[in-house]
Amino acid sequence: MAASAGTTANNAPVDVTPAQANAAVDEGVKAAKAAGLAAATVSLTRPGSVTLNILKAMRVRAGMPLTIHADTWSSNGKTADVRITFDPADSVKDLNLFASSTSSAANSLSAQLGRWFKNDLMVVRFEHKGEWGQRMEAAVKMDKKLNTSNLIAYSYDRENNTYAKLNTIVQKDDSGYIRFHTLVGGDIILSDGELINK
Repeated sequence: MAASAGTTANNAPVDVTPAQANAAVDEGVKAAKAAGLAAATVSLTRPGSVTLNILKAMRVRAGMPLTIHADTWSSNGKTADVRITFDPADSVKDLNLFASSTSSAANSLSAQLGRWFKNDLMVVRFEHKGEWGQRMEAAVKMDKKLNTSNLIAYSYDRENNTYAKLNTIVQKDDSGYIRFHTLVGGDIILSDGELINK
C-alpha cells in the first residue's frame, strides 16, 4: 500500500464530495477496462464521511462491480496506516471512513488498556460509531511489538467501559498488515491472545 501522488503528511479526514467520488470512479473504471477486468477498484485517500447517496451514485456511475479502498496514511505520508475495503452495493447508511491506529485517541486508549491488561495490544480507532450495516475489511499497519501468532480482535465501548470479542479471523499478511473483518466501528482492540487482567 504505497502512497498515491499528492499524498502529504496532513492526515486530516476530508468528507467525500460528489465531484471527488466521480473522479475516483472514473479513474478506477478506466484502470479496470485497460487491464481487461470486469470489476473496478476505487481508492479514496483520507476520507471522512460519505453519504449513502454518494455511495449509490458511485456504483451506478461505475456500471460494473465496484470495490472501495478507503486509506488513511501514516504521519510520514509514505504508507497506509489503515485501509477499509468494502462493496458500496452492500451499503445501507452514511459512513465515516476515517480510521487510525496512530491518532492521539488510539494511542491514549492503547496506553490506558496497557495498564489494565498483560497483553501486547494495539487500538484501531474507526470514526464510524456503531454498526456499519455491512461487513468491512480492515488492514492495519502492524505495531512491531505485537505477537501475531494468536491475534484476537475486540470492540471497545468507551462510554460503558466494556469490550466484546469480535467473531473474525485476525491475521498478518506478507506486507506487514493485520487484516480482519468487522461489522462495527468505534475502537477495535487487537490483542496477542485473550485479554488477561493484570
